[in-house]
Amino acid sequence: MSLGLASSVEEVGKWSLDQRIVMSNLASKILSEQVDRESTAIHNGITSFWNELQKANRNKS
Repeated sequence: MSLGLASSVEEVGKWSLDQRIVMSNLASKILSEQVDRESTAIHNGITSFWNELQKANRNKS
């Protein structure tokens, strides 16, 4: 069973059910990991911004 990338939608239609399940699970995992990385980056950015804002507020007091 070859698990190479399909060059067209028609080619995916010719894949066995096992191939489609494996590739679907792989795509889902990749997307999930990407969302996790983006969420972490956003969280880190917001936390950094908040910390700097708090420092600025303390320095003005």
